[in-house]
Amino acid sequence: MVIVGVLLRHIDVFVLQMDDTWMNILPCKVLSLVILLGIFWYYRRDQIGPVLGLSRSNLRTHIILGVALGITIILMSNIVSVFVYQLFVDPSLSVVLEVLLGPELLVYTFIFFAINAVYEETLFRGLLQNAFREKHGPAAGILLSATVFGFWHLIWPLQTFLVEGVFPLRTAAVMVIFSGLLGVVFGVYYEKFSGRAALVGTIVAHTLINYINEGFKVAFDTVTQGPDLSFINPIHMAIGLTLALGTFSFLIVFFWKFRIEEVRDAVKKAYRKPVSRLKTIQFRRNMPK
Repeated sequence: MVIVGVLLRHIDVFVLQMDDTWMNILPCKVLSLVILLGIFWYYRRDQIGPVLGLSRSNLRTHIILGVALGITIILMSNIVSVFVYQLFVDPSLSVVLEVLLGPELLVYTFIFFAINAVYEETLFRGLLQNAFREKHGPAAGILLSATVFGFWHLIWPLQTFLVEGVFPLRTAAVMVIFSGLLGVVFGVYYEKFSGRAALVGTIVAHTLINYINEGFKVAFDTVTQGPDLSFINPIHMAIGLTLALGTFSFLIVFFWKFRIEEVRDAVKKAYRKPVSRLKTIQFRRNMPK
């Protein structure tokens, strides 16, 4: 399935050049996902939930946490570094907020990245991570699938090389490392935090990260679509990478230590306390004197 995905992806980018059209590379995403789901639906229908992670288990909690996870990663890996650099290094720089997508593309682009997230999460965290897990154990399964996920994103530096004749080594290295670490975060979320019950949380986070990166930017004067890999100087790069690594490390430890049921129950307990106190106060106020 990884080979099929790579072939279809390269056909869309290098043969059909779909990335230069309004459709982007949606055909390879849809077709790859249809093939993956079709095979499981026909041969292993009972494993769509346990292996591919497409389950309704703790659905609402996964959606809420997925939104929180996606926003946290975007803030700490991209946006905060811009304000930290401006505040402590060069206050003369101006920070701009731009919407890079027209109104007609906002909905379409969200649908594109939602389909992309479902496909990549079911392929890398579901099928691939579970396959490596059976042969090498949980930790190796996470690391191996995350490594493949990191190199999966080399297609864009490769495209730059074919178009411009120069391979962007630094961009490629940062892209592979960043994607690989993100794969580790998502892998630990699925393996430990979710107990391999569902991939809804990582699908939601994956969708938001790609969608915000592609359509909305808080940056300095140079604003481009896609991940923020163009730092203005080594200091800005160091700040961005430090924040990203710190965020990923915290998330990995958190998802390894806790379970989604524990977080859900803790939130419910914290919510019930203020409500019960409010009811007690109202009851006391209404008591006859």
